[in-house]
Order: sequence, then structure tokens, then C-alpha cells
Amino acid sequence: MEHLIVTLPRGIKVDVFEFMEELLRKRVQEEFAEYTSGTNPDYMYQDKLLFIDLMCQRLHHADPDTKVNRLIKKTFEYQLDEYGDIMDESEFLSKEFMGDCYQLGQEDHKLYSRNFTGDHHTDERIMLVESIVIEAIMSYTREEHEPDQHI
Repeated sequence: MEHLIVTLPRGIKVDVFEFMEELLRKRVQEEFAEYTSGTNPDYMYQDKLLFIDLMCQRLHHADPDTKVNRLIKKTFEYQLDEYGDIMDESEFLSKEFMGDCYQLGQEDHKLYSRNFTGDHHTDERIMLVESIVIEAIMSYTREEHEPDQHI
């Protein structure tokens, strides 16, 4: 069986082909409880959505410097291969190129993606993990995870 380990926020590691849903939910909620230990419950949805955003960034390996460098190289290579000339550095300051950079950033924050690995089956498993994490985070309530005060 294949193995692909993804790292979620707070260092949660998951083999997308070999995990137990209930254990993943429990682990995510435990880490989220620690993550939000100082949060006023009136503002917990901000932390919930931030946690989900962080998960997307991690799954997409969203590093702006690396992504923009790759785009510059691909654009330069395309121009050289297709037209046989070298682009002027000012062409990377165009509105079109900046729009391409913005689009890259947008892709790095989507829950649905065909670009996690490029393999449909593997990407489907990653999206299953995402769904479980989202459900665990959104259903989390502090009361369920507070230590029992009654002895």
C-alpha cells in the first residue's frame, strides 16, 4: 500500500492511506483544545477558520518565495522555448504576471485541489483528511474537552 504523510497544523502527521477516522478526529480536537486554550469562547470561530486556513497552506506547501520563483522560471523557459528570446526583467513587473502570482496564491488556499500531488486517488485521500479535520474543528466545543472538575 502507498504511504503519504501530510503534516497538519500543530505538527499532526497523518498517513493519508492509513489512518483511523475517529482517532484523527480525537487528535485534531485535542490539539485544537490546546491551540485555543486562551481564546475567549465568544471568538472561537476565528480560531476555527484560522486552523482550517493553516491546514490548507500546509497541504499546498504554500511558500510564496518558492512559488513565485518557479513561476518566473517557467515563464522565462516558455518564452525562450516558444519564441527563442530572453524576456526582459521588466516583463515580470507587468499586471499580467502579477495577476498570475495572485492566482497562485489563491490556489494555495483552496480546499478542493487537483494539485496536491497530481494523482487523483491520492488527492482524494488528502481531501478526505481535510473533511475529517474540518468536521472535527467545526464541531469542537470547549465544554466537551475541559478536564472534569468533579471528583
